[in-house]
Amino acid sequence: MNRILDHLRGNLVGYIALVMAVGGTSYAATQLPSNSVGARQIRNHAITPTKFNPKYINGSVRGWAVVDSTGRLIRGGGGPRSVEETVAPGNYIVRWGFKLHRDCATVATIDQDHSRPTENIPIPGNPSVPYVAGYAVAESFTNGNGPNHNSSSVNTFNQQGQLTPLGFSVTVVC
Repeated sequence: MNRILDHLRGNLVGYIALVMAVGGTSYAATQLPSNSVGARQIRNHAITPTKFNPKYINGSVRGWAVVDSTGRLIRGGGGPRSVEETVAPGNYIVRWGFKLHRDCATVATIDQDHSRPTENIPIPGNPSVPYVAGYAVAESFTNGNGPNHNSSSVNTFNQQGQLTPLGFSVTVVC
């Protein structure tokens, strides 16, 4: 019995704080009127961009994809599906699972991890190092009902400016 009393005496302040915290949360959940919490009560970074109204923010990532040099989708968000165009190697179409708008921007970069090296860089006293050099150009199509509806076209080029099949990352920001 003495051990229980000693425990209660030693932790009394903690138990009182716990009861007050649980009671305060219950009060806030049941007694505060709607729309009573404003900007002054919200901590910085407590609300994510997806909870904002899109017309009041500058932009957010709506879709992204990582695609290898064969046109295979590695990973992505926004429901991407990737298909390599047969017109020329290095020409890809990424179809999105959301509606593109005219004010969306599409950006693509070469992905070093999913591309074959395009050249070897000589290092004095050592063997040459394979390296992927190139760039990507992207644009989005937002109209029509054909295969390019809600799609982004990505072209990958080697450093000489020739279409070359390279892996890439693409992002759509609206």
